[in-house]
Amino acid sequence: MKKEQREILSLWSAGAIRRTGFVMVLLVGFCFMGVSALSSEPQSSVGEVGSLLAFRKSSIAADPKGFLGNWVPSSSSPCSWNGVSCSENGRVTKLDLTNAGISGHFHISDLMALTSLTTLLFSGNFFYGNLSSSAKFCSFEFLDLSLNNFSEPLAADSSLISCSGLAYFNLSHNSISSGSLKFGHSLSQLDLSGNKISDLGLLSSLLSNCQNLNLLNFSSNKLAGKLESSLSSCKSLMVLNLSNNHLSGEIPPAFIQNSMLSLKNLDLSSNNFSGNLLSFDFGVCSNLTMLNLSHNGFFATGFPMSLTNCRSLETLDISHNLIQLKLPGSLLGKMTILAIGFGP
Repeated sequence: MKKEQREILSLWSAGAIRRTGFVMVLLVGFCFMGVSALSSEPQSSVGEVGSLLAFRKSSIAADPKGFLGNWVPSSSSPCSWNGVSCSENGRVTKLDLTNAGISGHFHISDLMALTSLTTLLFSGNFFYGNLSSSAKFCSFEFLDLSLNNFSEPLAADSSLISCSGLAYFNLSHNSISSGSLKFGHSLSQLDLSGNKISDLGLLSSLLSNCQNLNLLNFSSNKLAGKLESSLSSCKSLMVLNLSNNHLSGEIPPAFIQNSMLSLKNLDLSSNNFSGNLLSFDFGVCSNLTMLNLSHNGFFATGFPMSLTNCRSLETLDISHNLIQLKLPGSLLGKMTILAIGFGP
């Protein structure tokens, strides 16, 4: 065999080996992809079935309406179960048990194993217990536990601190009385109204990280003492409702000057606040549409003219205070609801 022929044969052989190796790599790659495609999704579905059944076993003591009747171990996927919603790839993203009439000791850790679960709607049931968990990851973004029977003190080291994406948390209309809570920077709406909270420390613990909070509702609790000046650090607040508590004293000037930059609705009614309304500077409330200071101990012998800077104000209620004043016509024409009142 000539030298040129041997070199050509050698080059062809090497190329064939490379081509064969490439084909082998492709085949191996497709095999692994095939195994992954065949195994990961069923394992994921089976795992989510297991997590939901574990939650049912640990947290559901009674289901009088039979809402969870089709939550059965024989299912290959939970996506057709009552209250369960899934993404296009079959992962559980939402759990809605609203008004299902279910009762039991709530164990949130079983649900934290569902890594795509972002929305939990459990309002209108009879769950009790706490929110403790050793889980280090939490995918929840929207959590509604309102209208249940939660009464245990809230713990600062609760599992919610691991919910780095939690934006909405509603624990209203339960029987919480004390504790402390910490959330990540993502929290924008918090509703703890209709509980029995008397400790201002719980409110204080929340204010340490409230930069992105735009709704805070602590109405209809038993909060007593002076309004926290640290509320002024919540500069993104748009709705603040502290009505129907036992708060007293004067409103801190720092709160008026800083918090009102973004506030649209402010309700401090039915408390024991005091102070001269004429000394309040409402000059930074250009976004305020509703202001309710009724049923307090504020006093004034004239109209706080800085309120005329509230160009968006539609609802003003300062009734049932110690006020004697006449509303300027320039502001009167903008009002849709008005209550001034004289005397307590």
